[in-house]
Amino acid sequence: MGILAGILLLCVLIVIHEFGHFWVAKLLGVRVTTFSIGFGPKLLKFTKGETEYCLSAIPLGGYVKMLGDSPDEELSEEDKKRSFLGQPVWRKSLIALAGPLFNLILPLFLFFGILVGPKEVPLPVLGRVMVDKAGDRAGLKPGDRIVSIDGKAIATFPDLVREVSSHPGQELEFMVERDEGLHALAVTPDAEPTQNPLDEDGKIGRLGVMLAENPPVKTLHTGVFQAVQEAFVHTWDMTRLTLLSLWMLVTMQISPKELGGPLMIVGAASQAASQGLVYYLQLMALISINLGILNLLPIPVLDGGHLLFFAIEGVTRRPVSTRVRQVFTQAGLFLLIALMTIAIMNDVIRFFG
Repeated sequence: MGILAGILLLCVLIVIHEFGHFWVAKLLGVRVTTFSIGFGPKLLKFTKGETEYCLSAIPLGGYVKMLGDSPDEELSEEDKKRSFLGQPVWRKSLIALAGPLFNLILPLFLFFGILVGPKEVPLPVLGRVMVDKAGDRAGLKPGDRIVSIDGKAIATFPDLVREVSSHPGQELEFMVERDEGLHALAVTPDAEPTQNPLDEDGKIGRLGVMLAENPPVKTLHTGVFQAVQEAFVHTWDMTRLTLLSLWMLVTMQISPKELGGPLMIVGAASQAASQGLVYYLQLMALISINLGILNLLPIPVLDGGHLLFFAIEGVTRRPVSTRVRQVFTQAGLFLLIALMTIAIMNDVIRFFG
């Protein structure tokens, strides 16, 4: 089940990416000869119109083959008008940009689907209170319901988490419902290190409490407009986190050992799927953003490398020579193989020791 969840996640993201190239190419009148999900031998294929659609054996990528996307391809004058390389620079750039852009847009729809409409949210009723943690020292007990913090109403358990997290080491006044009575408690959340590089302070507030088992819930309704706003916020936060993580990796603030490959994705997808559809879709959004950003890097073989060549062509008014393309493409391919090798080795070490 876990492997299927991982393969399904990768296939969805590949389809979205390649569909971006395909759709924009078709829109601009470029002839698409092949649309393939996966590489290697073709397992299933059919032809519709002028395009062959394939499912290939290795589901770790995909491609869109367009007429005349190789300088060596000999074409008639009529075919050149519908070939990829026969298009103006701005059209070729749009086609190359479309794949990563679709990956960056997909999370907006995923988060909108997660957020919009009614959903059940647990009330702020405490379960286990860990010994000698902030909650225990302040006198919180299992079964307590948090009513307010510093006069701010706490309606759900996520509200409690957000309020406590944002006040590490600061004394807060909790209003607690216990035994049908209200009690005021002074609580100072423990300041613990956060693993989120977007958090400039590097600290997060913790109480050392857990949600009660089978807590009472309330139904919240998120309207369309609010869901759209929150989808943009979540997508932007994930994008910033990905960019910062990439920068930290390049500047060696993060070890290359943190890189993950297909096995890590499959493992994460399996775990997310076991936790529920929401977690699975959130992981899909995160990986989609990662794929979109990575494909925009100015490395030949990737879409960003093609965009770099097209930018040079736009400035110099002539295409980059075939020889230069070959040299830089080989260098880019070597770099990608090296990174993939590191990622797969990390996967093997994680899963098999």
